Amino acid sequence: MLYVYAGLSQEGEIYVSDTQSLFSDKETFFYIALGVLAIQNFAFYALSKNIKYRNSNLTSLLVNWFLSFAFVLNFFYVVMINFIFLINSDEKFNFDNYGFLTFFSLGLIVVWLLALPVLTIRQIKK
Repeated sequence: MLYVYAGLSQEGEIYVSDTQSLFSDKETFFYIALGVLAIQNFAFYALSKNIKYRNSNLTSLLVNWFLSFAFVLNFFYVVMINFIFLINSDEKFNFDNYGFLTFFSLGLIVVWLLALPVLTIRQIKK
């Protein structure tokens, strides 16, 4: 976050389409991104600490899933923040390879969401 903050110009381009662009100053972008990360990480940590089931294996599974899903979301946020940084940099960058990383991080989120019911059902059947 600090690296991106230091590298952004005073006003950065956050959203780009064919017809419009959305700009934000770097302080607003930094504090909103930091707030989203802090709230999300606190929520997942608090939820994982308050999970209590009679089946200790199921409790352990859910705690591990919540904490690992927080990691997956953090990875996605890092990829997106770096993408915004690259859009705003003055250097020429080939975005063809970066698109793969973006879709990989989105796919990882989908896989993690689909894994929860599968793992839970497998654990309950044991």
